[in-house]
Amino acid sequence: MLSQRMFGYSGMGGAVDAGLLLQPFLDHELFVALTAENITSSFSWDTGASDRLPRAFAGGFSARILSDILMVSADAVFREGVARPGLHGGIEYWVFEQMAVRGGMDGAKPAAGATYLFAPYQADYAFVYDGKGLGSRHLVSFSLIF
Repeated sequence: MLSQRMFGYSGMGGAVDAGLLLQPFLDHELFVALTAENITSSFSWDTGASDRLPRAFAGGFSARILSDILMVSADAVFREGVARPGLHGGIEYWVFEQMAVRGGMDGAKPAAGATYLFAPYQADYAFVYDGKGLGSRHLVSFSLIF
C-alpha cells in the first residue's frame, strides 16, 4: 500500500513485487538474489489522474567470509526509464553475535549502518549521504525473524 501527499494533493495505490534468493552451494555462505519491483502497480490521485509505478529488476550476490564475521555484497538495479543501472556494494562486519556495522556505496553516495539482533527481532539503521538532490537519508527498520 502506498500513500503520497504533494503540493496539497494526495494519492493512494499499490504494487506487487517478487524476489528469489538462491544458495547455489549449500556448504558455502554464497547467496544470489533476483528481484522484480512494481511488476503490476496502480496509483490514483485525488484529482482523478492515475499513474503506473516504474518497474525495476535487480540481481546481486553476497558472500560470508572470515568465519562468518564479514560479508561482502554487490548488486545492480535496472530501472525503467533510466539509462544506466544503479550499482551498489558494501561490507558488513559482525562486532559480536548480536551487532553488526556496515559501510558501502549507493551508486556514488557513501552509506553506513548498523544492525542489532535480539531474536526473534532485528533493528536496522542506515545513513546514505547525498550532498545534492533531496539530501541525505536516514533509514530505520524493525523485523520479525521467523
